[in-house]
Amino acid sequence: MRFHKKSDVDGSGKCSIFPGAEGVKFAIYEIDVGEKPILDAIEGLGTGYDEMTLRMAQFGDCQTYVARDEAVDSELLPMDWYRELVLAGCAFNRFPDQYLAAIAATPVIADPDPARRQDNWELVERLRSGD
Repeated sequence: MRFHKKSDVDGSGKCSIFPGAEGVKFAIYEIDVGEKPILDAIEGLGTGYDEMTLRMAQFGDCQTYVARDEAVDSELLPMDWYRELVLAGCAFNRFPDQYLAAIAATPVIADPDPARRQDNWELVERLRSGD
């Protein structure tokens, strides 16, 4: 998992995985088929991400989003709040401490948009506190 997919919104690095990569942890969720187009639009399916099917031993075929080659820039860094949202999700799903430490060591940038920064840090704090 890397923060190398260029955001169409803020230009920062967002998460993606490499096909065939080892060691990536997954949280598997089931969504209503009617909500799939909404998730696809939010994630940028067809513009920044493509869909990939993963065969998961206990669950069967699962869908994930993988950054398109033209959307990948290995020089990008995530916003500080975005990395913390990823860490909160990983902690919630009880991913290994070593995995969390690797994500926490990822360099970040501060969000130059004060309103977006405040909104997202408030979300991080709500997730951390369990609200």
